[in-house]
Amino acid sequence: MRYDMILKCFGIFALKVF
Repeated sequence: MRYDMILKCFGIFALKVF
């Protein structure tokens, strides 16, 4: 996995939480 994919998934998850 690349950091870009992880950051994108984490960003989407953060947006859903907030």
